[in-house]
Amino acid sequence: MDRRELDGHHGLAEAALGRPDRAAELLHRAVHDAGGGPAYRVLFAAEPARVLAQAADWREASHALAALSGTVATTGSVRALRAMARAARIVERSPSAPRRHRDTARDLTALLHATRTAPDPAG
Repeated sequence: MDRRELDGHHGLAEAALGRPDRAAELLHRAVHDAGGGPAYRVLFAAEPARVLAQAADWREASHALAALSGTVATTGSVRALRAMARAARIVERSPSAPRRHRDTARDLTALLHATRTAPDPAG
């Protein structure tokens, strides 16, 4: 286990404890610190969108959701895909979220549904 993985898991724990600012900081560090990493890091990239949405930081949540849209097709982690869906759902269902941010969330949801219903290219 490396520092980035520890930061990611710590960030997930902070989010579960209702500390969105600390969670977002740790998850951001887990995703963006230098170096490549295992596929589990896509989960750490998906969780900040949920944390930001729960904190009603619509602009940043929308930015995070838009960035995730490009990863949906190559994400093999069901847990990460579910985290993306949860984040999108929070934004979509919030009456206080600006329409353009709800649209971004709906776009991600559509991609998630299309990926889930697409035939498996592996056969």
